[in-house]
Amino acid sequence: AFHPSDENIIYVGAPSGGVWKTIDGGANWTNSTDQLPALGVSDLGIDPLNPSTLYMVTGDKDGGNTCPTYSYGILKSTDAGETWNATGLVHETSSTIRMRRLVVNPDNPQILITGGSSGLFRSEDGGDSWIQVGTANYFDLEIHPTNSNILYAATNNKIFKSLDAGLTYTELTNGFPDMVIGRIEMAITVANPEVLYAILSNSDSEFGALIKS
Repeated sequence: AFHPSDENIIYVGAPSGGVWKTIDGGANWTNSTDQLPALGVSDLGIDPLNPSTLYMVTGDKDGGNTCPTYSYGILKSTDAGETWNATGLVHETSSTIRMRRLVVNPDNPQILITGGSSGLFRSEDGGDSWIQVGTANYFDLEIHPTNSNILYAATNNKIFKSLDAGLTYTELTNGFPDMVIGRIEMAITVANPEVLYAILSNSDSEFGALIKS
């Protein structure tokens, strides 16, 4: 994750190694998460209006190794990653939940969307409280780069679109390939924000298709 105005500040999350931070463009790195209950990190989000506020999606989102680290919820830092505290979305690692993505609404950073194996969740108060807005197994989230009301959410085999900042969703089906899909990852760019790409794996976790809207 990249600081929105200082290109020398970068945060890196590892699947079993916590969060690392550099303030000199990668020459040196520090870690302040060694004392957390589990060291898996699946995603990081930064408040673009207050970059000292960060969010950590805990756990290894893929968990394909022999000792996976499961999620225990979403953590929040208000001091640029020096300390971390639980938000209102927590669970036990014994529940074997995998959380995978989190997006911060750039126009209203109090709005957060996160998703994983336990569903899709939305907060309007910076993570203090959450409501569930989806019940599937979610793998990816992307927010429209110029219209924060538009959000895309991908399960293992479907793509959904929201027009109300992540409250409700409609499945996108027109032109979707007729194949067994095992996983979806999406990409969108500010250079051409009306274009959405998605890469699909097949049921054997091999390349299935690259599609474009």
